[in-house]
Amino acid sequence: MDLIKGSIRVPEHVAFSSQIPWIFNGTMQENILFNRPLEKDRLHDVLHACYLYPDLEVLPNGLDTLVGERGVQLSGGQRARLSLARAVYGKEDIVLLDDPLSAVDTKCAHGIMNRLVKKFLSGKTILLVTHNVNYLQELDHIVVLKNGTIVEQGPWSKISNNLDNLVAGETTPGTVVGPGQSAKLKDVLSTSKSKLTRPKGEEDRKTGSISKATYFKFFALGFGPPALPLIVVFIAAAQTLKIISENTGLKWVRLNHYQDYYTFVILSVAAVFAYFLFSYYVVFVTMRSSKRLHMKCIRAVLKSPLRYFDVTPIGSIINRFSKDTFYMDEKITFSFSSFFIIFLTFSASMILMTIANYYFALILLPMMVLIGFITRFYLKTSVEIRRLESMRKAQRKEVRPCL
Repeated sequence: MDLIKGSIRVPEHVAFSSQIPWIFNGTMQENILFNRPLEKDRLHDVLHACYLYPDLEVLPNGLDTLVGERGVQLSGGQRARLSLARAVYGKEDIVLLDDPLSAVDTKCAHGIMNRLVKKFLSGKTILLVTHNVNYLQELDHIVVLKNGTIVEQGPWSKISNNLDNLVAGETTPGTVVGPGQSAKLKDVLSTSKSKLTRPKGEEDRKTGSISKATYFKFFALGFGPPALPLIVVFIAAAQTLKIISENTGLKWVRLNHYQDYYTFVILSVAAVFAYFLFSYYVVFVTMRSSKRLHMKCIRAVLKSPLRYFDVTPIGSIINRFSKDTFYMDEKITFSFSSFFIIFLTFSASMILMTIANYYFALILLPMMVLIGFITRFYLKTSVEIRRLESMRKAQRKEVRPCL
């Protein structure tokens, strides 16, 4: 409706229940309370008034049942009544109800009108939008709209005389209008009796360490299957040249041979160049892999059916294109470069010390076993913590507008 003349004033606190229910990924109780304090007596009255107790009896965990993203675990009627319960749980004096009876069957609609509108919300100002003319006689003032224009208004005694002409062709399918007749709405309440403890909308989380095949696939996206072996060749060549140049430098200092000096300079420059090639190649491969993987994710999301968005948390999708992409662009490059350099430097040092004094191997073997055990323990813990952190951030990124 457009304002033609006059003014519109909106109170500070208004309760609103939309025709299309908005449900967030949480429990039944969390959706009703909506971060408001728990009042058990009032919650009991709201559940009774909104006809939710029969549904809580068949849900796996009652009020603690997770409803999933957009309430995919619930039927259309259950979502409508859950959204209605959230609106009336507060103590606002003005309540706006946008066709709350359209998604429920006749029994529920009758119970909501008697328990909620006539009793629980008595004494409050209620603006009820509905196509169901069978409950109009329960209302104090009726406004009939057609194409955004008021065609009639007044009490039931005035509207009922011209009811047939006003609603001709405007009633919804399944509604029969006539003296003494009640609405025959299609029953859309298909209560789920599934005993699933995890809703369809909850994000799956893998457990255990990341497989080596995952790393090979990531690098293969950047430069094909030879990508990872070439990285190893570059860093091995750089580390070998570095060790040889250091030994040549020591020999030159001790013997003062100019020939060793030129060899030391050439090997040092070659080692620096090899490190440069290694660093450049790692950055090139990881960035190219990240870009291709990002484009694959975009194409997969854009080509996904609507069902995918109904059962997948929005926060999880946002995570794929925000934090996960950041890790691919920034963290993986630095982590892999550091890993290869430290690993080969450590290995070369251990080999040289063992060659110099083979008794060092007696200490080296148990030390490597201990380091391997600590590393495996750390990686398992770190990976699981990162996965839990990602899931929690996905939940916080869900959009939760206020009433």
